[in-house]
Amino acid sequence: MSFFDDLNAVSEVKKIKAGGVGKLSISQVANLIVNLPDAKRNLDQRQYKEIQDAFNKFRKCKTKYPMDAQEYVSCCKKIILMLDEIAPYEKYCGGNEIEFSFMMQDFRASEENKKDIKGHIQEFLETIVDKYGSQTDAENYIQYIINGANDRAAIELTYDKAKMFQGILIVNQLHGADIALLYFEWLVQYWIMHDTSSLEKIENLRDVVSFLSGVLVANKLVDSKGCDVIRNKYCDILNQLENKRLSAERNQGI
Repeated sequence: MSFFDDLNAVSEVKKIKAGGVGKLSISQVANLIVNLPDAKRNLDQRQYKEIQDAFNKFRKCKTKYPMDAQEYVSCCKKIILMLDEIAPYEKYCGGNEIEFSFMMQDFRASEENKKDIKGHIQEFLETIVDKYGSQTDAENYIQYIINGANDRAAIELTYDKAKMFQGILIVNQLHGADIALLYFEWLVQYWIMHDTSSLEKIENLRDVVSFLSGVLVANKLVDSKGCDVIRNKYCDILNQLENKRLSAERNQGI
């Protein structure tokens, strides 16, 4: 995205704020609401790298869409919520950190935005399968993934997780691999937050992530090197969770 496109985005936002419709891309919106120099100053090295990687993926989404005020705010919220899962948004918002920290407390706490997080991960991906996937083909591929996980590695892959992954593949067709991979990583992060309540679940999720990372290769979203990066990143996180849980159980004498 050129400097002039980013400059033009300011004019488009002015149109929107005046009650009109502007044409903006995800790349332009991300550039307007994320300050990478702030991120570099305020985040640790790992968080900054993840924010930078996510930001760079947004910057590759250059297709412009007509947006009114509601659509523009919705786009901003989705980007903010996705990035806030990695590191607190107020640390790189480009504004006053204290003011934004107060705003983000309400933003994170409101039931509407909790719904956005859950919907962005689960309902959106399932809906996109229902909307864009041929019913027979989608259903066949979901079962193919489930059977492949079970037959090849004895992994318990639920129907819901397989359908969400099918949604990732459709996002790839609609918006390209960069956005699809961003959704995949955010989906895995959501699973780690909500589906690791026992050692058995941690172990199964580690197997699921490893298996689905391989399916990304089969569908040409990443090469084998990219697959290893994703697999190692999340398996390391799950290994750490497993070790913490084992240590806690030993300390409790379980």
